[in-house]
Amino acid sequence: MMESLISFMQQHRYLGELFTFLIAFAESLPIIGTIVPGSLTMTAVGIMIGSTILPPIPTLSWAVAGAFIGDYIGFWLGTHYKSRITEVWPFSRYPSWLNKSQAFFEKHGVKSIIIGRFIGPVRSTTPLIAGLMDMSIWKFFAAALPSAILWAILYVTPGIILGALSLEVPHGKATRVILIGFGCILLIWGVFWLIQFSFRQIGKGINALIDYWWDWLNRHPKPHRFIQWITRRPQPNDHHQLTMMLISAVSFALFLVLFFMVKSHTAFTQLNPAVFYMLQSLRNTSTDYLFCLFTLLGSTPVTLGYAFILTAWFTSQRDWRTMRFWLLLITLTVSVYIFKFLMHSPRPDGFMDVSHSSSFPSGHTLRAYTILTFAAYLLCQRIPHKLRPLIIWPTAILIILVGLSRLYLGAHWFTDVLASYLIGTAILLLVITCFRRHAWQLEAPRYWFLIVFLVGLFLPWLSYSIYDIQKLHYATTPAWPTAKTTIEKWWAAPTPFIPTYRLNRFGQPIRPFNIQWAGYADEIERRLRDSGWEILGDHLTLQSAAQRLASNRPEYHSPIFSQLYRGESPTISLYKKMKKDSEIVELRLWESGVKYTDSPKPLYVGSIDYHIELPKQYSMQSFSSSVIISNDAIKELIPNLAGLRHQIVVLPDDRILKQAKHLTWNQKLLVIWDL
Repeated sequence: MMESLISFMQQHRYLGELFTFLIAFAESLPIIGTIVPGSLTMTAVGIMIGSTILPPIPTLSWAVAGAFIGDYIGFWLGTHYKSRITEVWPFSRYPSWLNKSQAFFEKHGVKSIIIGRFIGPVRSTTPLIAGLMDMSIWKFFAAALPSAILWAILYVTPGIILGALSLEVPHGKATRVILIGFGCILLIWGVFWLIQFSFRQIGKGINALIDYWWDWLNRHPKPHRFIQWITRRPQPNDHHQLTMMLISAVSFALFLVLFFMVKSHTAFTQLNPAVFYMLQSLRNTSTDYLFCLFTLLGSTPVTLGYAFILTAWFTSQRDWRTMRFWLLLITLTVSVYIFKFLMHSPRPDGFMDVSHSSSFPSGHTLRAYTILTFAAYLLCQRIPHKLRPLIIWPTAILIILVGLSRLYLGAHWFTDVLASYLIGTAILLLVITCFRRHAWQLEAPRYWFLIVFLVGLFLPWLSYSIYDIQKLHYATTPAWPTAKTTIEKWWAAPTPFIPTYRLNRFGQPIRPFNIQWAGYADEIERRLRDSGWEILGDHLTLQSAAQRLASNRPEYHSPIFSQLYRGESPTISLYKKMKKDSEIVELRLWESGVKYTDSPKPLYVGSIDYHIELPKQYSMQSFSSSVIISNDAIKELIPNLAGLRHQIVVLPDDRILKQAKHLTWNQKLLVIWDL
């Protein structure tokens, strides 16, 4: 099927380019563009580009031309018909379509032409509104052309990747790869749309509920006093005050619930080791330094230095009202530390230097969250509305990265960081609600505060980072346990030096260590490859991804992520084919961390398993395409050990973990000594 399509389209390329132009053109027209599924059709175009059916540059050029011309027609209609457009069907029947686009255009201005193309409800009508609102044609061209180029590239890229994958698979398998990939793209698009729709409906429901509560509280004498206290004097009907107070109360309640859950070690805390092990499996030196930099942003010297600089600024400006709320925020933030004394929660261990202070909640995350967010809020009150996203988004990203850095570096558990965000939200919304109660008069945008905001933050942050980042990096470096012994002692008793199981990226036993091999890696690999073993591809590449989709052979279905032990990938990864194409034997060996005092040879530890691809009817029933069996797999290696000293050790039952009972293993360990 795929081969026939390729042959036809290569002989009639102009049809593909014409199809591309018409789809891009229709997707950009008012109203029609809302109906045309541009994301799916342009993915199909991308598949033809990636499959070399269509030339990339001309096809993309036609897509850009179609999108740009469609936008211009919408702009011309708005310019030509002006307000009369509201009398034309379907706008006369559905005026909300234009109202939404007009509100979007008034909020974002010229940027709406660029970003509106990627937002469903306003995608096709934004150029129409731009013309209706008398936007300069040159401004429109300056925004519409980059928008069309960006849209064309982004929408065809998934298809190009999918088409390129189809070229890497065996003959006759391309159709299957494309259908599976296209189905995945369709599923992702559907889930994304469903999430957007759900959030819109939830938002509408919450707003209606808040309106009802506001009216109900106003009608009753006792609750009315509370409403009077939180009412924003400049805008008495601003229901956001009640919304923020409710969110603050709920956040504080959730924080208390989390506190008692951690104290009682409930099932929810089982997330902690899973998140910890998962993030530790992603570590490398480059990202270690990056996250050390982010974690220093929440350190005590940096946050206190920043707080002092802003306090001095408010004092110099005699802005006593702002300073009172600023000091209130700092006081409430510091008061949270009482929970560290109410409960001692040990921190994650296994690092060069582990703090002995209580882990719950994360002080770095809390300080960065409350102090930076409130400072950003104060700055946003002093600058034009259109500039506020330039402050809000970078601040939000920094705050998230501080919390993530505490998890990545192993300084805190997941519940510690979550608790800091919860109590921080409660503090921030309480202080902001109180701050908003009275009018705050500003003569003009005060860009001096922007300078203080940025310099006051980056000066202590960068200064302290230069001083402390090396020390922090050393302290948060994983300290893997090591053992020393003589090679004879190891041979006599090999089990005490190595764990029984290798853990997965969530800290759960995933495979038994059923082989130990004392020898040099290059000699081990040379011996086995001479005996018919082959290199096992453990890293995901474009070719391996295509082979995974197109073939059921087990050698193409290794785990997507590299298998780790002590934070490292296998030193040796080999496989040997069996008589059946659906069966192979896999061997993976890692450096063990055991050093011999009387021999320079390293000790490798690993797993040798059968990897069997299941027939389709069984894989559908078990939700898995393959099964890994460790029983007796060591017998497939023994014929290749001629001239090597080896023995089989049976592990006692007390070495078998309860949570690993499901692993198929006869408790036999193959020990090899390359003399």
